[in-house]
Amino acid sequence: MALFPQPLKYTEIGKVGRMQGLDGDMHIVLQYIGVAAAPSVIFLYHHGSYLPFHVRAWRVDSGRGIFHLEGVESRTEAAHFCGSGVFVDAVSLAPYLKGSIYAFVGYGVEDVEKGFLGTVVEVEGRILQPLLCLSTNEGERQRLPFDASFVNTIDEKKKRIVMALPTALVP
Repeated sequence: MALFPQPLKYTEIGKVGRMQGLDGDMHIVLQYIGVAAAPSVIFLYHHGSYLPFHVRAWRVDSGRGIFHLEGVESRTEAAHFCGSGVFVDAVSLAPYLKGSIYAFVGYGVEDVEKGFLGTVVEVEGRILQPLLCLSTNEGERQRLPFDASFVNTIDEKKKRIVMALPTALVP
């Protein structure tokens, strides 16, 4: 039986910044705050692979997460992951993000004039301007700024966002 029976869609939540203490805790700089509970599994992107880890303990303070991961028991072991991206499975994270921009992972995005642009595969939570990262039908990645003034409609049942984008932003 596979650990993860279906393909996962990863959403980056931050990066490992440094070690915290002597017992393998990792200081993670979070891209956003708002997760009501810790995910039970996170993935560290390390040397081209997503490595799953069970979260044994977690706390958040001023946008910094402190994680203790199963199997990482010392400062030396944690040091190997400094700079690694921290990801969660977008589907399992969705219930914690309801009502936030991060819940749009998996939504289709359309422009009122050009039509379907792609599917949201990631949200880059920038402080001033969040970006929707789309996967297009051609398999390319496209970033679009998410600005409420561009949004015509959001259909939660159909998981669709219709936007009126300025011509310069439409690929």
